[in-house]
Amino acid sequence: MGSSDIMESIVQRWFKGAVIEGKEWSCGDITGRAQNNRGSFHICRDGTCIDFDGSWPRSNVIEAITSDDRLSLTGEKITVEQVFEGICEDTGEDFFKAETGSDRYNVWFVKSKEKFLWCAPDKTWSLLSERMLKEQLRVVYGLEDQNPKDEKGNPLDNKSEVETVVSDAIQNRRVDYNLRALAGHEAGIERLPDGATYMIERSGRWLEPRPSVSCQQAAH
Repeated sequence: MGSSDIMESIVQRWFKGAVIEGKEWSCGDITGRAQNNRGSFHICRDGTCIDFDGSWPRSNVIEAITSDDRLSLTGEKITVEQVFEGICEDTGEDFFKAETGSDRYNVWFVKSKEKFLWCAPDKTWSLLSERMLKEQLRVVYGLEDQNPKDEKGNPLDNKSEVETVVSDAIQNRRVDYNLRALAGHEAGIERLPDGATYMIERSGRWLEPRPSVSCQQAAH
């Protein structure tokens, strides 16, 4: 399934009154009601949306669906989980991974950098090579770097505890990019409509413009 299938699913489920206008959809407002003449709320195929009447700024369409603005108009609270569950039902694209025993170590593999992103117990983030990550897993968590063996010396597993965590990150906890912070976004993993994923390490504050200063005030 491609990003176009995902967007079709989102629009059909949550913006039932939307119609296609050129390369995007439009409807009456953020609730997805049918438009009168030309709709002011527009949804693009890249997953962004905007209401040209000024009631909703350009943003991610999932933010719009789960927003308090939409809730105030419909009385229906929609969660991010519900949106992704709908995508899974419609397209078979499953964005949820089963939890593994390695999740508690907070390690992700960043594909674009071929390195590992680790959130330490003190909540600080580090981008590490595989060698450095293994060292941290040994020192911080006391994980073994040797394959476990029984009392007779026979191997019980083909991977050590350290190798198991590293392998799990590569297979199950992969992101395409990592960002230190992104204004207006909470810490966590976000997925773009084209399937690319990025890890936001910490919540970012909205950028606030500085008050303008006139030339006359600057002179004083």
